[in-house]
Amino acid sequence: MKPIICFVGRSNTGKTTLVSALISSLRALGLKVGTIKHAANGFQFFKGKDSSLHKLSGASVSIVASPNMLGILMDTESDKNPMELMKYMEGVDIVLAEGYKSSDLPKIEVFVPKKLGDLPLCINDPKLLAIVTKETLDTQLPLFDPQDIKGLTDFILKVTALNASAPQTAPETKAPR
Repeated sequence: MKPIICFVGRSNTGKTTLVSALISSLRALGLKVGTIKHAANGFQFFKGKDSSLHKLSGASVSIVASPNMLGILMDTESDKNPMELMKYMEGVDIVLAEGYKSSDLPKIEVFVPKKLGDLPLCINDPKLLAIVTKETLDTQLPLFDPQDIKGLTDFILKVTALNASAPQTAPETKAPR
């Protein structure tokens, strides 16, 4: 089973920015990374492009295929959990999921308090592996600064027991601002 880690946290805390930086860092180490982004409120794919017209016209499944990319738009009866989506992760070494805070999967929380006294959403979740924050928190969990992509990459390699084909330390990558 390939490792999967969910990145959770409140809206607008930098989850997408962090996951994007981690993708680059893990790729630089020779790993193939798959991602899943949970869109609890729905999403629009290729809006206004010819490639979306079949789906917008009522197709239950629409596939967009090119020589180097494949996109699938499909109606679903229910919200899918990450494990149900793993069948699409052929050929990847690790999956980084954004969202799924209620899942029973390993998690790293990106925490930015919105008001005084806020605590991380998953602080009591036994599956919480670490917290990414600029705050000082009273916890036994590892804390990472949002800019410490190298440290977080090394931590992910350790907890997943992945072996990278490139040197075992991540390059000095900083999260985009």
